[in-house]
Amino acid sequence: MKELKRQLWHALFGVIIAYFILNSSPILFQSVTITTLIALYYLRYLLQRKYRIPVVEELLSNIGRKNELGDGSFYFLFGALIASLFFQQEVAAVSVLVLGVSDAVATIIGFYFGKIKIYGKKTFEGTAAFFISCFIIVNYYYGFIPGLIASLILAPVELIGGFNDNIVIPPLCSLTIVLNNIIIG
Repeated sequence: MKELKRQLWHALFGVIIAYFILNSSPILFQSVTITTLIALYYLRYLLQRKYRIPVVEELLSNIGRKNELGDGSFYFLFGALIASLFFQQEVAAVSVLVLGVSDAVATIIGFYFGKIKIYGKKTFEGTAAFFISCFIIVNYYYGFIPGLIASLILAPVELIGGFNDNIVIPPLCSLTIVLNNIIIG
């Protein structure tokens, strides 16, 4: 149940960040995000040094994984910031939506329904869920071919990992969308 709550928060966080990217000026989003990243970094620093911050500890115990100290939120915002710095607002917002929703759907489906392990703890079902969710989101905004190509690139990236997908997926998805727009038109 805790993983479900965590993933629902991940999806909601993605929707909120995407909304903020679309409905604020780039400089406002980037300024608020940088300020938030600095605050999160400082909170993580204090928690690593065993300082007690009851409100933060309660939040992390409800939606965080053990020993993560809010890493997911920090890296999620960092990935969103990178996408917003280098790509248009709509492209960055769609990419953050892909991260928030598709990553959460993949984890929920893989965790609760996954039977076929294909890479470490990752399952075929979770990867397929990421692929389908990513396709639906990108297809809705940019069309069939960009949706298909983004899914074909991002699903294996999410599967293989070896890095923090919260940082990698937004800029990579943004780059994929932009290149599709340049090549396909």
